[in-house]
Amino acid sequence: MTTPSPLRSEVAALLADAEDRIGLDGVGDLRRALDEPLTVAIAGKVKAGKSTLLNALIGMRIAPTGTGETTRIVTWYRHGPRYEIHAELHDGSRRRLPFERTASELEIDLDGLDANDIRRLDVAWPTPSLVDLTLIDTPGVDSINDDVSARTRRFLTEEDRTTVDAVVYLLRHTHETDLRLLEAFHDDSINRPDPVNTIAVLSRSDEIAGGRLDSMASARRISRRYTDRGELRRLVQAVVPVAGLLGETARTLTQAEFDDLGRLAEVPARDVERSLLSVDRFVAADPTVVDAAARAELLRRFGLFGVKLSTNLVRRGVADSAEAIAEVLADRSGLTELRDVLDRLLRSRADVLKARTAILGLERLLGELPSGTHPDLAERVDRVLGNAHPLRELAALASLRARNDDGPLATSIERAIGGHGTSVGQRLGCGEDTSADERRNAAWADLALFHDQRENPFTDASMKELCDVAVRSLEIVLADLELAGA
Repeated sequence: MTTPSPLRSEVAALLADAEDRIGLDGVGDLRRALDEPLTVAIAGKVKAGKSTLLNALIGMRIAPTGTGETTRIVTWYRHGPRYEIHAELHDGSRRRLPFERTASELEIDLDGLDANDIRRLDVAWPTPSLVDLTLIDTPGVDSINDDVSARTRRFLTEEDRTTVDAVVYLLRHTHETDLRLLEAFHDDSINRPDPVNTIAVLSRSDEIAGGRLDSMASARRISRRYTDRGELRRLVQAVVPVAGLLGETARTLTQAEFDDLGRLAEVPARDVERSLLSVDRFVAADPTVVDAAARAELLRRFGLFGVKLSTNLVRRGVADSAEAIAEVLADRSGLTELRDVLDRLLRSRADVLKARTAILGLERLLGELPSGTHPDLAERVDRVLGNAHPLRELAALASLRARNDDGPLATSIERAIGGHGTSVGQRLGCGEDTSADERRNAAWADLALFHDQRENPFTDASMKELCDVAVRSLEIVLADLELAGA
């Protein structure tokens, strides 16, 4: 078990004191949530591929991807010692539900309950992917059923904001609905949207260029445009293109599927590509190589783009086993990049994000009490929010995004305060094999730059504040380097 950070310990002590003195149930919920793994909600419109992406991240097909009743319910997937599913009702009671694991998904029996009676489903699953990350599948925000859409909006913006540490938001293009929900999710105690705990995914990226082999390259160019400018820049940390279906299949590929791909790869490339012009043509193609049922299953699992790419990889000898092609497909689908982004920008800051969620939750609870109640607790909350350097870094990252400044100084500050990752090498822009002396030299060079800019009379006040935060971050880096050297 890792040792909690000083910030997380300070927040835990503050919550314990508040619970003893206030006695509100909500404070106990905050304390329990603080000790749990990082909680990430996956949100987006209907058919954006939320459940498929969740399956890809977990590495198994358990989240329902159809239109069944359970897809209308907010569902938590967490690590547990045994396979269990519970329904939490709106009155706070819990009921254990029967379920069946099929080849394609988890089928949950609501056992006579109506979906509207259930506040959330809680799925405990003993898989390594969920040890340090709890994932939440949410209904589509633009469902034709207004109650279903409202359930997700309430979840992200009201009732469970105090337990959601971060959001992965799926979109196919920037629509006003997406922007409004992202703005609503961010902390309303700050006048501007706060992107520090939100990652955007350009979903179903393989469909952007009509399923051509260069579809993902086109999607990456679009993602870079979203990241570099526009409304989305101020709302999210990063935009990652992902072909979710291909990513899910890469994590759950079977030997039988690889064998079918191998047989297709033996057919002349021109014939295979001609058959892949449409779903119907592919399914109706020569049954002596791979029969119609198997072809239909390949399409369901890979999509047209995935079948084209996979047969091309096998034909060229790039992947000669199920394990090898699974690794290549995970990389080509964008899943590997997304997992890296989650590690660098969310998992590496798990303690800080959880402390932030808890302290903002306590701030809200204190704000709901009569004016002047427990002023010392409110003062301690303000002190943590204003003085804790990890939280100052998050606020500075949000400020940088709001400035929409991609100049060299802003880029250097963003890197130094952990915008590209929180390791020493990532903060300094150094490779992992860089020597300690090289790292110290890089830190001193950045420190001199930020000191000079802070003293420059032409530097505006907000940029000076950002330089102050970056200077403190580098002072901590240098102290850590000296400690490591000693």
